[in-house]
Formats: sequence, C-alpha cells, structure tokens
Amino acid sequence: MVSRRPLSRYFWPISLAASVAVAPTSVFADPMPGDAIGSGTQVNQTISGSNTVNSGTYYNTPGGSTTFTSNTSLTLPTGGAVRGLEINTATVNSNGTFSNGSSVLTGNGGSVIFNAPIVKLNGTVDVSALQNSAGTYLGNGGNVTVNSTYYYQSGKIYANGANGGSVFLNVSSLTMTPDAAIYAKGFGQAGDNSGAGGVVLIGKDKNKGTIDIQGDGNKTAIIDTSGSSYTANQVIGTVDSNLIRIEGGLINLNGVLLANGMKTAANGNGNGGQIVLIANGNTKSLDQVLTAQQIADGGISPNEIASNKLLASTSDGNIILGNQARVLANGQNGTNASFPDNAPPILSTAGGNGGKITLTAKCGSIENKGEIQANGGKGGDGRRTCGKSNCGANTSPIIEPEAGGKGGTITLEFQKNLTSLGADSISAKGGDGGDPAQGNNPGNAGAGGKVILLGGNDPSKTSPGINKNSINVESGRGKNQVKGTVAFEQVSDPKASCPSCETPTPTPTPTPTGLHRHNAG
Repeated sequence: MVSRRPLSRYFWPISLAASVAVAPTSVFADPMPGDAIGSGTQVNQTISGSNTVNSGTYYNTPGGSTTFTSNTSLTLPTGGAVRGLEINTATVNSNGTFSNGSSVLTGNGGSVIFNAPIVKLNGTVDVSALQNSAGTYLGNGGNVTVNSTYYYQSGKIYANGANGGSVFLNVSSLTMTPDAAIYAKGFGQAGDNSGAGGVVLIGKDKNKGTIDIQGDGNKTAIIDTSGSSYTANQVIGTVDSNLIRIEGGLINLNGVLLANGMKTAANGNGNGGQIVLIANGNTKSLDQVLTAQQIADGGISPNEIASNKLLASTSDGNIILGNQARVLANGQNGTNASFPDNAPPILSTAGGNGGKITLTAKCGSIENKGEIQANGGKGGDGRRTCGKSNCGANTSPIIEPEAGGKGGTITLEFQKNLTSLGADSISAKGGDGGDPAQGNNPGNAGAGGKVILLGGNDPSKTSPGINKNSINVESGRGKNQVKGTVAFEQVSDPKASCPSCETPTPTPTPTPTGLHRHNAG
C-alpha cells in the first residue's frame, strides 16, 4: 500500500500554478525493500573534485540526498547511469554508512542534486521507485535537482512511481536535444494507474536565457508528468499536482509536453493536468550569462546549442511552438463496461476532463505551428450485462454508457500578436459520450471547454493566424451537447501586465527544500 501526503513547501521565485510517455526504465536490477545492501556503503554523499559524474547506485535517507558539485562543470557521459534510491533512516550509522538490517530500502526513489555553472546530462538519471516482479511500483518517484547557469541534456531522467516524483531544473538557459526525455509519471497502486503525476519545473532567472526543447523532424524531446489525480483544488506550492511549469526569457518548443490523465481504475478520474509556459523577455545571450572561459571549461560546442541564434539579446519575450510541438493536457478515455467469463464485472467510467494550459508572452508574441490540446476523454461504452456465450439476445439488462469528459481551459496571453496555423491547432473539445449497447442511446456529450485570448491590445485584431478553424471548443458527440466558448479579452493596463519588458529584475537562486518522498508502507 502506497500513501501520499503533501510535501513541504519549497522556495521558488515564481508562484506555482499546477501540471505534464514511455515505459519506465530501470538502470540497474533493483533490490527489493528489505534487502540488505551491504554494510559500510556510504549514504547522503556530497561528491566533488571531478567534472565527470561517475555511474553507480547512490542512496539517501528521507530528507537527504546525493549531491554532485563542481565550480566549473559537471558531465554525465553518454552511456553513464546514475540510480538514486531511498533507504530507511534506522539502518544508517552515525558516520553515514549502512549497517546490516532487515529493512533497508523504503521503495521510494532517491534524491540526486547536480550543482555547477554548466551541467550536461548525456546519460541516464533514474530516481524511479522500486518495482516488484509484476512491474508494480512499491513507492513514489524521487527527486532530481539541477542548479546551473546553463543546462544541456541529451539523455533521460526517470522519476516514475506509484506517484510521480519531481524534477527541478533551476537553470538560466537550457537545451534539450531530440533524444532527451524527462518522465515523472504516477502509475498508482497495484498498477491501477490511479497515482498522481509528478512535477517538472524549469527556469531560474526568469528574465534571462532561452528554454530550447528540440525536435529534428524524426523525433522530439519529451517531458511527461502524466497521472490521474489532478484536481483544481489541489494545494498550490506542494508537489501534489500534475504540473509542467517553464519560465524563461524566451521559450522555443519543438518537443512534446504531456500532462495527460492516465487510464484509471473505477475510483480514478483521469483528468488532464496543468502546463504553464511563461516568457518574460530580456533574453541574454549565453556568453553574457557565462564567461567564455566557463563555456570552454564546460565543453560546450556550438553544435550542441542548435538554437543558439535564439540566445541573442532581446526585449521580446516570445513563445515559439514549432511544427513538431505538442502541448497536451487531455483527459483520459473512460473504461468500457465488461463482463468477462468467470470474473467480476468491469463497469464503465466517465471520460476525464481536459486540463489547464496557460501560455504567457506578456512582452512579446505567441507563434504556434504545433498543437495545444486540453480535450475531454471519451466516456466508457455501455453494454448488456451478460457477456457469456450462452446469453440470449436482447434479454439481459443494459449498463448505460458514460459521459464524455469536459474540455479544459486554454489561456493565451500576449502583448503583440498571436499566430496559430492549421485546423484544431488550439483545441479544448468535449469528449464523446460512450457508445451504447444495442438499442440504447449514447452517453452524454462532454461540454466544450474555453479558450481565452488575452492581448495587450485588442486580441481580435492582433491574432492574424487565428480563425474559426484554428480553435475548436465543440461539444463531444452524444446527448445534451454544449459548445464551449472563445473569449477575446484585452488587458486593462498592458504596461502593468509587462513590468519586466525594459529592465530585467534580478531573481534570487531558488533553493528547493522538502524534496523527498515519504516512505512507502
């Protein structure tokens, strides 16, 4: 049984707003909770003196961490693998080493921190929870924190678990190549997919640097915090929401952000999470953030910064979504009714609601060549209650189909203009009602959501690429259809909405605290 409680609040220079898939991967064959690791193994280490991060399994107690630090740069090489696991405090000696005991691992992922002016993760960092032989997670995902001026990632970060973990990239500028991925997914207890998705926060000096998440035509970088239990009343400022929040001077996205609701058990809701992108302007070129010598010492080459042309100084805080960009906070489809032979019946469930997506370019423009979706999921299908082969036709009771999920809310705030090309490129559709059993009606349609265009000037005149085909807030198919709304709103005081356009305001370096997950048990 894995429980979850709100974590300690952590410092972040911006207010949190709340949410973001590939099968989880274990770097090493993991021991099970209760296995002795071996006396004398060091825990809660601080490792310095080398620019290369060595592969291995690293352990920390709840509230502790493994910290890699350098005053120049840190690199996890291609093929390198760091595994983080949490151990029981009672098994640790006063000198910080293991003693033999019957209860060593908690099942939770560990906490790993990288501190250096330049951090390059080309290998794999895995702080996912342990899994049993059936693939069920035995604890919650752990935590990965990067504190750097420039961050480069071509590898993978995994923080999956019964509830997703957290990834904090406290960086001024970032490049994620098309091979890079971050997963902080919540899979629930006993594999029922009812766990809360994790959290990914990116950005430190919000008026500096470019957040560049890339695609190359064949593949894309991905950030995924999918889970099932996001709700609008979750506590803001704690790690208890499906959340992707990215803040920088300029945001260039040609990858995929996912905060979808996952398929759930009967008691899950499958709602989409929340994604927030904020471009504040005053982008600084990389050589203004770091000295030339630091760049050389960190081994950064021009071809590793594919979008370095975007790092030029500018007062425009733009959000650019390329033609491979996908920003998705969709509700999950409901479960279809099923009555398998010699097994308990599986009832149908409603589709999950679309989540909430906010893109804010207070000082600049939003250019969307990709997809922004917060659609509701399809309702579960109904059926006759007898699924066995000896049932007579049209004689058994009917399980009604379920309703589709509601479309979510998409808010696009911009100072200059908004372009979005292609049909349904901005979509908050309601989910279809479930398909009926023979002779019955479909389920209720999910209501369409809401798209808000919030401009510094009249947004109906500063959105040249927006037309009736670009935005879809239609109801789903089924009974009781309700179309959503598109609202063109003007900021009452455009200058007040863009206080940092002219003069950058220094931001203190965030120091996240309370980043550990509690023990599984």
